[in-house]
Amino acid sequence: MSGSGDKTIAYANVTLRLATLPVTFDDFNGGNDTGWTRYSPVAGSTYTFPAMSGSGAYLLTSPKGIMSFTSPDPGRIGSYRMDQPARTKFHVEADLLNWSETKGQHMGVQARVQSPVPTNGDFPGGYALVLRVSKSGVRGESRLSILRINAGTTEPTVLNVYPDQGYNLNNGFTYPAPGVGGYRLIFWSDSGYLKGQIIDKNTGIPMVFYDGVSTMTNTLVVPDPGTYTSGTSGLFSYVRITNNDAQGVDPTFDNFYSGTDAPDTTLPSLTCPSNKTIGMDLNQNVATGVALGTSSTSDNSGGIVTVWNNAPTQYPIGVTTVHWYGYDPSGNVVTGTQTVTVNDTQAPSITSPADVTVPVNSGSTAVNVSLGTPVTSDNCSVASVGNNAPAAYPLGNTTVTWTVADGSGNTATGTQKVTAVWLSSEVSHCATQNGMFTFTWFGRKLQQTDDLSQPFTDVPGAVSPYSVPITPPRKFFRAW
Repeated sequence: MSGSGDKTIAYANVTLRLATLPVTFDDFNGGNDTGWTRYSPVAGSTYTFPAMSGSGAYLLTSPKGIMSFTSPDPGRIGSYRMDQPARTKFHVEADLLNWSETKGQHMGVQARVQSPVPTNGDFPGGYALVLRVSKSGVRGESRLSILRINAGTTEPTVLNVYPDQGYNLNNGFTYPAPGVGGYRLIFWSDSGYLKGQIIDKNTGIPMVFYDGVSTMTNTLVVPDPGTYTSGTSGLFSYVRITNNDAQGVDPTFDNFYSGTDAPDTTLPSLTCPSNKTIGMDLNQNVATGVALGTSSTSDNSGGIVTVWNNAPTQYPIGVTTVHWYGYDPSGNVVTGTQTVTVNDTQAPSITSPADVTVPVNSGSTAVNVSLGTPVTSDNCSVASVGNNAPAAYPLGNTTVTWTVADGSGNTATGTQKVTAVWLSSEVSHCATQNGMFTFTWFGRKLQQTDDLSQPFTDVPGAVSPYSVPITPPRKFFRAW
């Protein structure tokens, strides 16, 4: 479709609206390039309209030309909207969907194209924003450049201010699969400067590259040399002849746009929700259903900022960083982060071994007692299990406390009773005589209590035989 007016272009997470101005737009869905003037100086060049992502596109192919240093005739091709009025202020965009990685070509959009388009093979003069790719497919050698397309020649001039400006695109960008993703080139004039961006259509985010001095940037800026002050616009590709070797060109373009409105490059504002600290789901080792909160946004255009994030459905223990993105109607993107800290505050569980009764086997104590093994569990992990068991258990009851700890330091306890007893009774006999009750026993202590519901206590100084008067108050005795 070719025409003018209000147009939209869909990216991965946002749809861009192009300004309602006298503009030229073509999505090539009609399968033709009506209104375009072709520039095809190399014999065998073709213009076709392949289906890409379910819609039409514009494929320009040119053979490699003639390899000659004295009369260079490199592979080159173009197509221009010469039906446009000549413009000094320009804004040109196009999708770059596909190309062959082995051709080392320059591909992009051209502005201030001079009329008429030459028929003798010379370049049509103007300026171009191009992606230059390596013939070897090494993406670290790729570069975003602004060229002066010198009329009357077949050799452009690179206008990048610094030798390394435009290199290191996204630290090595991804070659687009046919019909999937791709890139969008944006080229415009702005108060004595020529500026360009390349946007990854999978994310809608401008790619970054080296500014040639000290840092990474997403906008290529060069002074306007003033060689060409006005002209039309279109699509352009060529390949340099190096070491007496050359290749052809075959870029696939789509969604061409040309106008005079300067693109909005001001980032929107985005305030992420506050960081959150939460616990895990009950008896689970993750947190789910986390309410992150709502971000706040604004944009200089007054338009809607589309917001999304990469929040997972499950948060493991520790800190998870959620990345938030905000896109304005012009495709400018701002990012922010929010952290979600998940703590394990759930105590582990423990079931102590059953109580045990053991015989005295070392003097009046029990040693080498087998307590058994407790049953433990935790929503994450059990880190340790221990107890405070003594080496020797005295006669009677001893309470052993078991403690389990998980990986986050949460603990739980349980108890187990160990009862140490003599293996059998050795009381010889009891007798009464002259109003006295006499006990005789061997090897144990004599204990007494006033009430069988109360504990027994040792009879101080009692040795066998031992006599007590048969008078109130009533007492109960045992050898223990």
